[in-house]
Amino acid sequence: MNRINSCTGTLVPYYFLCEEPITLIEKIENTRRELIKVVNERKSLTDEAVLKLSQELDIYLLECQKRK
Repeated sequence: MNRINSCTGTLVPYYFLCEEPITLIEKIENTRRELIKVVNERKSLTDEAVLKLSQELDIYLLECQKRK
């Protein structure tokens, strides 16, 4: 689930808005596991749910790269 950042107008993954602290690595791992699960269930890399999770994972990976 994504939300619109009111300042930039861009999509922000739900995990970034959670009150409970969760590390970026945990976000990446959780999203990666969910992506693998959905790909195996849907049997399609172009399924809408697969694409959304893939895009969410991309956001987390880019954030991780920026922090290094």
